[in-house]
Amino acid sequence: ILGRIVFRPLYRVMAATGNPELFMATTFLVVLGTSFFTQIAGLSLELGAFLAGMLLAETEYRHQIEADIEPFRGLLLGVFFMSVGMGIHVETLLSNFALVITVLMSLILLKGSLLFFLARFFGLRTSNAIRISLLLAGGGEFVFVIFSPEVIREFITPGVADVLFLVVGLSMAITPLLSTFGKRISMFFEVAEVKADVKQAPQEVAELSGHVVIAGYGRVGQMVGDMLSEKLIPYVAIDNDMRRVTEGRLKGLPIFYGDARRLEVLRAIGAENASAAVITLKQMTASVRTVMNMRRHFPDLPVCVRVRDQQHYEKLLNSGALLVVPETLEPSLQLASAVLKAVGTPQEEAFKIVESYRKQQLHLEDA
Repeated sequence: ILGRIVFRPLYRVMAATGNPELFMATTFLVVLGTSFFTQIAGLSLELGAFLAGMLLAETEYRHQIEADIEPFRGLLLGVFFMSVGMGIHVETLLSNFALVITVLMSLILLKGSLLFFLARFFGLRTSNAIRISLLLAGGGEFVFVIFSPEVIREFITPGVADVLFLVVGLSMAITPLLSTFGKRISMFFEVAEVKADVKQAPQEVAELSGHVVIAGYGRVGQMVGDMLSEKLIPYVAIDNDMRRVTEGRLKGLPIFYGDARRLEVLRAIGAENASAAVITLKQMTASVRTVMNMRRHFPDLPVCVRVRDQQHYEKLLNSGALLVVPETLEPSLQLASAVLKAVGTPQEEAFKIVESYRKQQLHLEDA
């Protein structure tokens, strides 16, 4: 009712004045006024600020309000969390150390276990469930928003209230440590999960024929995969970076973990039925070995390779690659094309010049 009947007309009047300072002052007045009334009602000041934010979000001026308070948001959040830390009583911690640690560990264990089972119930992987459960196992700052120390002491004894606030504050303080710990533990499960996915590769690609094999799913490999997807051309990617493989598998992409230099891995992703292969590996030695392996066992498979410099250009061509593209070639050609157009060269003529130079550099005339 306040948001629709009071705040909307009030902000409409403030906006009509065209004074940004008055608009911002109105926002602070609303926040402080709401906090004042919640305190009178026996609730916390923080809850009043939270309710004010919800009310202001119902107005059509919420985007302007958000832009106005942006410079203060980080500062005020810092002040809030500093006040939480300053509210930790060292004397209470030392005098009730065993009790505080017991309650803290019980909170993390019970809440973390509940979150883990909920995450698994809703279909998340074990690695993600572990990371989420440890990240959210601690208490939240909303405890300090809903209940102020004065309010909670009316329901429980002061000693117990001090211990509870201390436990929540300490759990918030160790949240970064729990997050790091959860990330490291989940890595062991990620390895097992991704390897299990790789074992399923033959079943997933058994029906594929005429697809493209992408060895190396970094920046260039992902761009190639995206363009193939736009043309509805199937592809299978392989990479030995566990992070890339995990992220890709979570997105439902056909990427598997493995070494492209190994013949059994290439057979597992259906290289014998592929229509082309793209090598985008960073290490030139690995690229050369992969090309030679493909040419030896799959002689009819066209192989295209990305190189970072001209040093290994001839070596890759001699290894049997159909097309070797220097990483710096296309950006240079695009820059040259822009320069030709800038000096008045017709678009068709500029295209012919660039295309001729591209063919010359890639040895396509000989191919």
